[in-house]
Amino acid sequence: MGSLRKICPHPSQYLDGTRIYVQGSKWDGSANGKGDFTDGPNEIQNPEDFFEDDFYNYGFNPAVGSVGRSVAATIRATMPPEGWKIPLFNKLPNGYIEEVPNPTREYHGYISYSKPSK
Repeated sequence: MGSLRKICPHPSQYLDGTRIYVQGSKWDGSANGKGDFTDGPNEIQNPEDFFEDDFYNYGFNPAVGSVGRSVAATIRATMPPEGWKIPLFNKLPNGYIEEVPNPTREYHGYISYSKPSK
């Protein structure tokens, strides 16, 4: 790998040459062209909200509404066993499901699939 790094300094050029590397969904050209952008919201959204004029200020942000989850092998490799437990799910009187993550996942910035308070 050392010799490849000398020829191609960016990993995207030698790890996967079949795709074009885009710096990120937040670079200048994807927001308003002046480097202004916002991040999120990152929890799952109501599908209708995407069609509201005031939902997102800029035309392109593929990260809106996405929730990333680590695979089980990564969780086991990076967290102690008490962090492996899935969240508790509580049904609220209004019908929404509230997720209650364990303290380890909460510490690492757990993002719920649902947002009952919204």
